[in-house]
Amino acid sequence: MSQLPSAKHRILGLFIANGLVYGLNTFYNCFIPLYLGKYHSESRVGIIIASASMVAIVFPLIWGMAADRAKYKNNVLLTAVLLSAVVFTLVGLNQSFPYLLLILMLLMAVMSPFAGLIDTITLEYSSSAGVKYGPIRNTGTVMYGIIGIILSLITGSGMKAIFPAFVVTAAVCAFGIMISPKVEGHSHGRKKFDIKPLFKYKKLFVIYAILSLSMFGWSVYSNFFPTYMTETLGLPGWVWGVNVALSVFGEIPFFLFFDRIFDRLGIKGVLLSSSVVLTLRCVMVAFFKTSGGIFLTALLTGPAITITMYCAAVFCNRYVEPELKATGHSLSQALPMGGTRVLAALLGGFLCQYLSFPGAMLICAGLSVLSIVLWFFFIRTDKTGRLDPKK
Repeated sequence: MSQLPSAKHRILGLFIANGLVYGLNTFYNCFIPLYLGKYHSESRVGIIIASASMVAIVFPLIWGMAADRAKYKNNVLLTAVLLSAVVFTLVGLNQSFPYLLLILMLLMAVMSPFAGLIDTITLEYSSSAGVKYGPIRNTGTVMYGIIGIILSLITGSGMKAIFPAFVVTAAVCAFGIMISPKVEGHSHGRKKFDIKPLFKYKKLFVIYAILSLSMFGWSVYSNFFPTYMTETLGLPGWVWGVNVALSVFGEIPFFLFFDRIFDRLGIKGVLLSSSVVLTLRCVMVAFFKTSGGIFLTALLTGPAITITMYCAAVFCNRYVEPELKATGHSLSQALPMGGTRVLAALLGGFLCQYLSFPGAMLICAGLSVLSIVLWFFFIRTDKTGRLDPKK
């Protein structure tokens, strides 16, 4: 007779799941653009990433709705992780443009819900069990950086090593999800599932709009900076690995003081701070051309992007009905993340090709300024000093 995991083992499973779900995202965000850049032009890379990102507009919402209706949300995340291991292996079988276009669209269909699902599982469990969210989520930050460094080392002689490495990482991640605390889908068993109540939260969609403007610059950076760094600036591949690590390690203080930051500043204060930092960061990326300057910029990258993203996550966890939490989290992946990535991949590819990468980043800085303008509009519509979720 098998024994159920103890409470201690379940928490350990949640740490493993958080660490490796975000670790798996390192493969796509940091090394798939490098892989594509070896075989195709910037504009073609942009088209491939844009097409994959179009899939990421729809599928996070589908997976999120499935999680809300499932008996346990963990099972839906487990299915997505296992499918990703199969599809990622297929990426390395052919380097032709049509093949990579189709296979990366399929890959994003199964990988795009990762962040939304693990966040809603962890936030909901930590709130109900009285466990601090920050240390658990920090595992994802640390593993994202560690895996980035490891991959930068093992891909020095070629990119093929990323494919078996992904499968191994996905297998351990699946184990962590299986022993994690079970979080129920609160719409399980209901005949009718309606997402329309989600649209009454007007402030949530303002947050999505600010996040979209911020994510454009980050998406252009993550899609095209690796190739710019190695091909144009002539810097070695290990610089990119260290850059990735510094970007995510900068998130650690944020997650250590996660609850305290949001309690002190509120969602609005956090949004303004991150928008200002992101504007500065885009300008720095445009002008810094040495490894030291790149590393300094990296320290600003992770915290600013992550803080902006988690404003939507915190809003959903605090204010959205339990039966719609996973859908709300997934919508933040679909609209600001998926939709913005499509535009960033298409426009970013052409901007980098015709204006250069630094020119593209200055345009992104202008969009970040626009997000600050939107924030001031947002603040004038809320006179309470805190977010009133339904006004």
